[in-house]
Amino acid sequence: MDNFKNTSFWFDTLDENIQARAPLQADIEVDVAIIGAGYTGLWTAYYLKKQQPNLSIAIVESQTAGFGASGRNCGWLMAGMAGEAKYLSELPEEERQAGYALLFGIIDEVAQVTASENIQCDLNRGGAVYAAARYPEQIKNMQHTLKHFHEQGLSEEDYRWLDKNQLAKKVRMRNG
Repeated sequence: MDNFKNTSFWFDTLDENIQARAPLQADIEVDVAIIGAGYTGLWTAYYLKKQQPNLSIAIVESQTAGFGASGRNCGWLMAGMAGEAKYLSELPEEERQAGYALLFGIIDEVAQVTASENIQCDLNRGGAVYAAARYPEQIKNMQHTLKHFHEQGLSEEDYRWLDKNQLAKKVRMRNG
């Protein structure tokens, strides 16, 4: 691909025209080969180099860094993972709390790395809202999820129910 404009909001806001690097022309030998230059690949390379500075690492990407899902999410970070309650609920209390602490620490870790590496990315800690928008079963499901989180040892500080007015103040949406 010669031009990455119209690929994602992120690419469209860049001042320069991003060009993919030339393909590898020969075999290379490295300690670690990482396939994909999205968040997972780049963060893996970053932490490997922090732990083992002498490692030779190659990141192989078919397009350019941020081309896939990592470049299309508009920069959203969430302190969680899909299915976290399912995966953590079976653990003993101490391990479950450590798991949640690790997940909730994701944003802090990104903030620490961007500060220490002087990465100017307009990081903003905005939180997350899980909403039940239209149907009574959505409300029931969200209430069940909130109850489950509290039963798992998480507090109102971690997850809390917002009424309509509290939600409107948080997300500043217009009605109608």
